[in-house]
Amino acid sequence: MVPQFNVFRVEENGLRWVESASSLAAATARVRELGANSVGEYLVVDQRTGEKYVIAADGLAGPPAPWHNEGPRP
Repeated sequence: MVPQFNVFRVEENGLRWVESASSLAAATARVRELGANSVGEYLVVDQRTGEKYVIAADGLAGPPAPWHNEGPRP
């Protein structure tokens, strides 16, 4: 089974793929783990629906991202 969610780290130059997750909850938990060593924002993309979620390294999810993964946020 192909994981449904992709996790990206938001960087100055754009997005860097980190890994895949089977659920939004699993992706959020992984972002919390990553945030212990690297603060910042992460983008989680649902491959099935195309919805995007910005998740801070502290694990707090924001609204669906109003931008696309072609480059950095405006």
